[in-house]
Amino acid sequence: MATTNLSRFFQRLLRGMAAQTLDDHSDRKLVEEALAGRSEAAFGAIVERHGPMVYRVSWRVLQHTQDAEDAFQATFLVLARKLRTVRKQSSLASWLHGVAHRVALKAKAQAAGRRRHEHEHLLPKSVPPDDVTWKELRLALDAELGKLPEKWRQPLILCYLEGRTQDEAADQLAWSKSTLRRRLEEARIALARRLNGRGIVLPAALSAVLLADCSAPAGSALVASTVEAAAGVAAGKTVASAASAKVAALTEGMVKTMFMNRLKSLTLVLLLLGMTAFGGGLYMRNLWAAGQEVKAEQNEDKGESKKADLAKTKFEADKHKLQGTWTTVTSTKNGVERPEEKGVVLEFKGNEVHVREPARKETFVLSVRPAAFPGGDIAFWDVRPSGRPRGTDTALNYTYAIHKIEGDTLTFCIKSAYAVPKEFSDKDQVPWRLKRVISN
Repeated sequence: MATTNLSRFFQRLLRGMAAQTLDDHSDRKLVEEALAGRSEAAFGAIVERHGPMVYRVSWRVLQHTQDAEDAFQATFLVLARKLRTVRKQSSLASWLHGVAHRVALKAKAQAAGRRRHEHEHLLPKSVPPDDVTWKELRLALDAELGKLPEKWRQPLILCYLEGRTQDEAADQLAWSKSTLRRRLEEARIALARRLNGRGIVLPAALSAVLLADCSAPAGSALVASTVEAAAGVAAGKTVASAASAKVAALTEGMVKTMFMNRLKSLTLVLLLLGMTAFGGGLYMRNLWAAGQEVKAEQNEDKGESKKADLAKTKFEADKHKLQGTWTTVTSTKNGVERPEEKGVVLEFKGNEVHVREPARKETFVLSVRPAAFPGGDIAFWDVRPSGRPRGTDTALNYTYAIHKIEGDTLTFCIKSAYAVPKEFSDKDQVPWRLKRVISN
């Protein structure tokens, strides 16, 4: 028995060493390695890289350890079955997130009757603050993420669900860092709007909440058994022989669902081809209309880009005028004076603003830059704690504002975090007027 255990220990050790040699490979390269026959090492690297995110997605839906472990394993067995389909994916994280969420929903439906009379597991201790409960956010987050365009899903999943730095995410997606930041900001705003439609406010520290949202991460034994099973399936073993009956059922059910969805898409294509044969004119009109939609989207993108450029131009023109110290004159919302800003002093120094709140006897620092998202012309965001480099945060608290400077009077108009004001009014937003105290 001792010899058997020692043998298994060395197998796990060698497996881990093999996976470590692939750590710097892209997701696409890892899939190619798996297809080329290095299944176990490649799957080891994939599970190490994306396993924590997959487990948390499963746990958010299921709130039950064994069910989450089954969904976790089934997700990677689906990957083993669909390797050739996903080899063109630039980032596997987005694909795995979608599969994990759908597998977890299937597992939840299957477990509903079985769990009806069981004791419910406690929710995690860390919950988002203020007016959003963790339960509401947990139920909505992954579903709304799945509805976002891929260009927004990818950076959100990498930075907020996997905890990667912006540098790591940009490298993984082969984007420039400026592109990553811009799309991450746009994605966060889009996600916030979708959640707002459900009556949920996106918490500022989203990444911190998501990375601590389950009672325990996937254990080493689960990871090892998952890697072994996935490698076996990729090498030709049946799912039934590689995993438990429950995991096999989840896997096959998900693969069948994906096949049916693809079949529906193929049927639609064939229907369109049939329309070409019997009604070529109608088909061409539809094709032309689709082309017009694409062209309209491209024009819209150009328009949004132009707005962003104008915001940058305005910011750069006004940047030197902002320098110095400003004290609050008035701040209202819906006709009511806001005591929060009373006595607040803003001191602009380069690309930073030092905010002093006399009532609380404290000062904090925000960074200032042109708003990358069209609509606002200034973006404020929290400076990271001392000792941690900027530009790597995945939980920045952005606030967007429009501004105007008239002599020694400065006016900002601000909405809630991540929302973008479009005009100077106090209807559901805050026009904040300040007077210059010291000119630099």
